[in-house]
Amino acid sequence: MDEKTNVFNRVHHVALRGGCKLPHARSGHRSVANQSAVFVFGGYHGDGQKLFREVWQFDVYREEWDLLKCTGDVPTSVASSSVLLSGDLLITFGGSGVPFGYTNSNDIHILSMKRNHWSSLQCTGDIPEPKYGTSAALTGCGQIVLFGGTSGSLFNSDVHLLDLRTQLYRQIRAKGAPQPRYRHEVVWDEECFYTIGGCTLQEDFSFDIIHSFDYEMMTWQSHHCSPCASDGFPAPRRFHSCAKYGTGHSIVTVHLLKTNSLK
Repeated sequence: MDEKTNVFNRVHHVALRGGCKLPHARSGHRSVANQSAVFVFGGYHGDGQKLFREVWQFDVYREEWDLLKCTGDVPTSVASSSVLLSGDLLITFGGSGVPFGYTNSNDIHILSMKRNHWSSLQCTGDIPEPKYGTSAALTGCGQIVLFGGTSGSLFNSDVHLLDLRTQLYRQIRAKGAPQPRYRHEVVWDEECFYTIGGCTLQEDFSFDIIHSFDYEMMTWQSHHCSPCASDGFPAPRRFHSCAKYGTGHSIVTVHLLKTNSLK
């Protein structure tokens, strides 16, 4: 989308160097981006028997895809993982494999984009349970904040902080947390993150109340939102995407696709 005109433009497929193929159609993958590239991690195809233990890079200037040739400790649970991009590091948490809900992970893997090499952290402290569909955010002091997720049948609203320098987890037990959920999305700045949407097996969460978590105060806050005058609130949903737009705390644009498939 052109941010000046708010017009979407289709990026046509471009043949890759060396005859490489385009990324295979998939679900349960995660995408992160910087100013020059989009990175697509993991996912599965069909009934889940094919897992994609890979990272694709799309160069937004060349409009070309590259399959990164990675070495090291490549993650095995690559469906509905949590993914962050911090400088030249791609960081993943958790995820599931086949069969879904029975091969969950709570590992932290880091891909060095300079060397295309995977490594895993040996974390200690209040380590989260193996799960997937968890959201992840970065604080201003370089900590990872994990929220929510599921084991496949049980859902939670747990908050865990991971200090990447010490590899120490700390669970935060704060009042006023949102209902347990998974496959929600978060947007964040250096002070807090906002959680948007998500679901359980019985419910998709609406947009009339948005919750935020303050990193310094370690507290939750509920924001009662006003509907659009013409269209009301966005429909409740999961498996969507969202991005923070602008520099203000309240300026968030959400691009969503609603689905009735829970996988």
